[in-house]
Amino acid sequence: MKSIFIAFKKLVVICLLTPFILFSLNAQDLNPSQQPHLKGYWKFQNASNLTKATVGNDLILVGNHQWVNGPQSGDTASRIAIGSYYKCYHQIAANGGGNMVNRYTLMYDFKIL
Repeated sequence: MKSIFIAFKKLVVICLLTPFILFSLNAQDLNPSQQPHLKGYWKFQNASNLTKATVGNDLILVGNHQWVNGPQSGDTASRIAIGSYYKCYHQIAANGGGNMVNRYTLMYDFKIL
C-alpha cells in the first residue's frame, strides 16, 4: 500500500509541474538576495569554470562537460556527457526524519535539441 501512495504522490507532482514545463519556455533567472533559504545556485556562465557557484559550493565534475549556448539568445549552459555527472556538497541539515536530506527543491532550465 505504501508503494501505491508514493507512486500517487509522484503522479500528482508530475501533473502539477506539467503546466509550468509546457508554458515556461524562456530561461528563468532568480535573484539570490530574494531567496534567503537558497543553498546552491549555478548559472554555468563562466566558460573557464562551469562548476562555479553563484551561491553555495562549486560543483564537482565527474566526467566531461562543455560550455554551450543556452535556451535563449545570450544565455549560456553546460552540456554534460553521457555517464558524467556533478557532485554537490550542499550543507543542508538533515530534514524529514532520519539523518539524510529528504526535502529539497530543484529548479533548472533545459534545452531539447
